[in-house]
Amino acid sequence: MEAMLEKVEKHPNVFGRSMHYNPLGDEKMRCPHEDGRTPPHVDSYNLIAKQMFKSRGIKWFDTRWIDGAVWDSAIDWNHLSPAVEVVQATTLAYTLKIGIFSSTGGLRANPTAESSYFIN
Repeated sequence: MEAMLEKVEKHPNVFGRSMHYNPLGDEKMRCPHEDGRTPPHVDSYNLIAKQMFKSRGIKWFDTRWIDGAVWDSAIDWNHLSPAVEVVQATTLAYTLKIGIFSSTGGLRANPTAESSYFIN
């Protein structure tokens, strides 16, 4: 990830996005497990990725507040429902459009009142 971040850190339209939780299907519950996307692993990955992006001044967007409450409700025990994905995509598009990120890559200290609930 470090090598990738070095290549894109100066690009103004690059940002990081959190990995969301995945339902505990077969791959995650086998012993030994074949898929490390369990909630504790996802939290650890996001913490490290967020620190890496922020240390380079690259924007970071966390959407787990959207899917966190419904992460294990997928009909196929794999993919989030289309309604959740639409909310994530719409929120991300709206947030980037209104520019709550500062020019240095971090969140602005005083975003507009209407966008303040997007800050994690």
